[in-house]
Amino acid sequence: MRALTILVSSLALLSLAGCSTTPETNSLVVFFDGAERQSETDDQRREIERALRDTLEMPAEELKRQRYADYQMNRDTWTVVELLSHYFVPNVPAILDPTTFYRDIASSDARSAVQEQLRALND
Repeated sequence: MRALTILVSSLALLSLAGCSTTPETNSLVVFFDGAERQSETDDQRREIERALRDTLEMPAEELKRQRYADYQMNRDTWTVVELLSHYFVPNVPAILDPTTFYRDIASSDARSAVQEQLRALND
């Protein structure tokens, strides 16, 4: 019985250790942390820059409607989520979910991650 009590107590502590007291991890912060940008042309780079700036400046509802050129520069093809998913390879496997993306862009951590990508783009 004592062994069972110790086992249950240990499991409870392990589950608490796995719980974070900090807010849920931001999907954009995770996605951009160590991500590699992959673009081949200046036009693609400018489209990435436009999408990143729009992410910082547009309200989520407006950003959802905004469309960007694809890698062949076919206009009004990709959403911001699709564009970022095509041009950035995250350091750890991560997928940008549209619902989560539009929720997370409002946080200061996400905005900082986007600003960092803009700085890197212009270096």
